[in-house]
Amino acid sequence: MSAWTYALIVAAMVAAAALSIRRSDIDRDPLYRLTPLQYSVSVLAWALIGIPCLLLAGALAALARFAFWLAYAVRQCCREVDVRLVPALPQAHTLDFPRHASLAHRVISSSHQPPSIMKFSDLPTLGSDFEGGAFAGVCTRPDGVHVAVALLPAAPADRLNWDAAQDWAKAQQGELPTRPVAAMLFATLRDRFEPVWYWTSETHEDDGSYAWGQYFSYGNQLDYGKSVKARARAVRLIPLTA
Repeated sequence: MSAWTYALIVAAMVAAAALSIRRSDIDRDPLYRLTPLQYSVSVLAWALIGIPCLLLAGALAALARFAFWLAYAVRQCCREVDVRLVPALPQAHTLDFPRHASLAHRVISSSHQPPSIMKFSDLPTLGSDFEGGAFAGVCTRPDGVHVAVALLPAAPADRLNWDAAQDWAKAQQGELPTRPVAAMLFATLRDRFEPVWYWTSETHEDDGSYAWGQYFSYGNQLDYGKSVKARARAVRLIPLTA
């Protein structure tokens, strides 16, 4: 609302207060026996106090609206951060992706078979060569199984949407990292990533059309539409035993 609107509100409040003073009140209470000048001064004083208070309230409300808008704008910008649109691939290439992924999967499967289980005592130091990648640390799956995490060296040439990133990771005989694993990768092997955001394997719990991403510049995790194209890396999880 404008300043004139607040002024009209104050004037209406003052008029209502004046009309509420009954003649009987004036006769009964000598405090009501004001001269016209005194009454005018009192009305002016109330106006001078009331109008700034209402203006301040309006300014605070406008500031709150601006803060809400700014937070919304920042969130929308974060959704699109570092999103660079790439030219659409020819339809034939898009249709051939599953065939190429299957071929890559067979080649990798024939060249490397990870062990089914490993001992804690056999783990190397962080960053060392490990199961076709680099050892990133140990994480616990939701089922309670402790696993060693190997960050695989391959990276797709282009940014991929979430579904394509999932297929690509499987073709590497790995998987996209979960949110805890992605956070651990930021903590232990941050230098192996570009300072942009990467897909995780987790769908947003409130909206199935969104998935979580890990930002490797500041370490925060945000949700993005699955159709958005982002970077991807695959990990391999090796179950551990004492």
